[in-house]
Amino acid sequence: MDAPAAAPPTLPAPAPPAIRDPRALSTEYHKARKQLMLWAAVLFIWELVGIDLEKAKEVGGNAGAIIIAIKSPQAVPWVLLVLVAYFLFKVTIEWYQCNLSRRERLVSRIDFFSAWIVSLMAYVLYLMQAIRRVQFANLQGKARITSFLLVGVFSFLAAILTKIVQGIMTGSIDLSRLVRKRQG
Repeated sequence: MDAPAAAPPTLPAPAPPAIRDPRALSTEYHKARKQLMLWAAVLFIWELVGIDLEKAKEVGGNAGAIIIAIKSPQAVPWVLLVLVAYFLFKVTIEWYQCNLSRRERLVSRIDFFSAWIVSLMAYVLYLMQAIRRVQFANLQGKARITSFLLVGVFSFLAAILTKIVQGIMTGSIDLSRLVRKRQG
């Protein structure tokens, strides 16, 4: 009888690929986020504390010389609002260009949305003080607490609305499907 043919040698199963952390968020994202936080903080401080440019002009020094050169000091908050809006746009663009697996991490999402919330708080503070024509830091007692709570609540609601709009723009929220469900 013939001997059975030898079975080919079996190779060991390949080892599963090592699980690596996803690539870090891009340096462009981090630069945009730093600029966003800087200008949002300046706007927030400008609105909360209030800066009297006339008194700063009288003091003189380097700041006084710069302030004297400002032809429309009442426009400074508007410039800050535009800067914050630009850097919100920029940080969002950079965010969506980062690695998806890194963006899905909780800490990355917290980082991104905290930048949005701080910026929205600066906007809401500006708008509420402009509407009420009062500096919230100068209010006393319950009025101060209520004002700051309202800033927080409106900022949170604005952040949720922003997240919904981003979801619609990126396609993760399908409006046509939601509309059909309501109609059906």
